[in-house]
Amino acid sequence: MKTFLLLDFGASRVKTAVLSDDKLFDIRDYEPVKPCVFAQNRFEVDLFGLKNQFLSILKDYSKEYNIDIVLICSEMHGFALLNNNNEPESNYISWKDERCLEKIEGVSSLDLLKQKLKNKFFEKTGMKERACYPVFNLFHMIREDAFKHTSKGCIKGEIKVVSLPEWLACAGGKSLNIAHCTMSAGLGFYNIRTKSFDEEIISAVTASSNVSVTFNRSVENIAPAGFIEMNGKSISIYTGVGDHQCALYGAGLKDNCLSLNLGTGSQAALIGSFDSSNEKRPYFDSKILTVITHIPSGRAFNYYKEMLEKTNPEIDFWKELSSVSLDDINKSDLNINLAVFQSAWNYGRCGEILAFDSSKHSIKNYFASIMKSYINQYFKAIETLVSSNSVNQRFSVILSGGVAKKLPVIKEYFTKFSDFDVIVTNSEYDETLEGLKKLSACII
Repeated sequence: MKTFLLLDFGASRVKTAVLSDDKLFDIRDYEPVKPCVFAQNRFEVDLFGLKNQFLSILKDYSKEYNIDIVLICSEMHGFALLNNNNEPESNYISWKDERCLEKIEGVSSLDLLKQKLKNKFFEKTGMKERACYPVFNLFHMIREDAFKHTSKGCIKGEIKVVSLPEWLACAGGKSLNIAHCTMSAGLGFYNIRTKSFDEEIISAVTASSNVSVTFNRSVENIAPAGFIEMNGKSISIYTGVGDHQCALYGAGLKDNCLSLNLGTGSQAALIGSFDSSNEKRPYFDSKILTVITHIPSGRAFNYYKEMLEKTNPEIDFWKELSSVSLDDINKSDLNINLAVFQSAWNYGRCGEILAFDSSKHSIKNYFASIMKSYINQYFKAIETLVSSNSVNQRFSVILSGGVAKKLPVIKEYFTKFSDFDVIVTNSEYDETLEGLKKLSACII
């Protein structure tokens, strides 16, 4: 019987567990590595800091358990640049980084690459153009270097674009240079139809530069991606998978089910097809997810939390939000726009609070209005997904993620005001860890 170390490198924390004899135990939480570059439109993390954290976690567990295999899921849309020897040429650039919004010679890199691709990006990748995607931020880095005409920190020659799990697979110095398609797709270069990196996108990014872009080979199966020697034995590091897909797998997403995964970010998803007009992502077992991503969630809550703390620091934001009842929501009258980040679904006039009446304003009304606006965005997302996919009239909605567990009024509201069968995952573990546990069954 193999012993697995499971790791979820999420946006807000790192979750770990041991899996042996089909049981999860010794679950731990770690703070994420803090950014080394944190400024407007910039969010970078030191690659060696991430590697050292990974090795430290593995060493700690290896003192107590005979670890055979490491399984990883990770936040998507972050990237790093490596040379041919898998040595860093950049920091880890997070999905929170949006440098491509900055203008060079009067035009942002996001807009310029969209023009160069002539609206083919969605057709090829299944994703709508967003400032957080590596393809746009790498394009900006190449443009920035060319504009500055400097060799300091310059991107040149052949570089490899990798996701976080691909970098971690190099930790032992024995990488097999492969990646799972759920992570490859998140880079923004991957053609979801041909299941390969798209030459037209690559050419658009690197044209008129001295940069050549390569990638690790993308695979659909869970396979060894690297090895590390520890305590006299070789431990296999398997291909890391996307945390969204992993959470859905752990939550038990099936045909005729719709998932609402509510975490730092949130997504609505169902198992769909290429015919859908919505965004698409690779899933497991060669299936396709039809999705709406970047729906405002925990990160947006924290934005309003920080805004409130500036004027009323003694208020406990999450305590107040957790105390909101169905009756409070029904009485609330503020229309609060949670799409405060440019990458967010339905981003428009960020941070609006509409229908404000000072005579009715209260802390309770403020929090209840946040909850109403939060929940209503998912009704719109469900309507959008269902209308463009072949879904039977009766379907189930699976609520998963930390926010769904922290705020039970969400299920109460859906149950009372919808015709859906509403299911909240009741596992005592995070859905991502459950997903990794299920994926371990694919390993012989």
